[in-house]
Amino acid sequence: MEIREDRLGAVAGVLFQATAKHGRRLSRASVLPDHVHLTVGCDAGESPAEVTLGYMNNVAYVLG
Repeated sequence: MEIREDRLGAVAGVLFQATAKHGRRLSRASVLPDHVHLTVGCDAGESPAEVTLGYMNNVAYVLG
């Protein structure tokens, strides 16, 4: 569980960066202390598991 504002802001930032990098559309994002809610538009050729794992890896990286 993460409650530090700077760390939650870093998570939000990496979500926006990853979305832009892959040409997706981020409709909604909620960063909560212990999980994240996203509504993402992605390419039909991408599996939901691929997309999710990509975001999870980016969040893990930014949190160290």
